Amino acid sequence: MPVISKDFKQGVQNIPYQELQKLVLKLARSNRDVYDLINIGYLHKEDLNQYLSILHSQSNHIDLIFNLPDKI
Repeated sequence: MPVISKDFKQGVQNIPYQELQKLVLKLARSNRDVYDLINIGYLHKEDLNQYLSILHSQSNHIDLIFNLPDKI
């Protein structure tokens, strides 16, 4: 991973908004990790939170089942 310098950060801040949108779309088309990051982290954030909540509640039940023999 490249180290992001102060000059690089300032340069990115100077890129026009429409150019940044084009860049993000280009990266998302060519890199599945970028696509997933945008899709899950920004476009479907509520769905992710709901899924994580369900997963957490289910994991509590799984923990209970696996730990039950210790309690008997």
